[in-house]
Amino acid sequence: MTATKPTSTEQKVLKYELQENGYYQLIECPIGFNKLPKELKIEPTQRPDLILNGAKEVLRGRIKGGNYTFFTGLRHLHDRKFYGNKEVQIKGKKWRMLIVAEVSSDNQELTLTWTNRAYLTTSQIVEELKKFM
Repeated sequence: MTATKPTSTEQKVLKYELQENGYYQLIECPIGFNKLPKELKIEPTQRPDLILNGAKEVLRGRIKGGNYTFFTGLRHLHDRKFYGNKEVQIKGKKWRMLIVAEVSSDNQELTLTWTNRAYLTTSQIVEELKKFM
């Protein structure tokens, strides 16, 4: 894995490479950033609540102690880009962090952009997504 200096305080870009086991392995990550696991998998969702919210796939980590180490529904943005969010607690309040996922044309690489800004409303997320169009 290669450690990289962050290009912005607003975003963290992580790169993953597809392994034979179907998981993407982390190969490039900003120094000190540990909010996402080293292995992630994209797969179709079967959860009705995610499908109703527009997510056809999920991005998830491995199962540890009966729970996923990371889990979010993915909605199609355009071409090979998708987005999801992760709820985090900051000073007792729930916030959503935006995650944009881009899969290479041969499916061998996954690039994730984690926005380091918290969003309370869907309209705030939509405004941020325009930067990725």
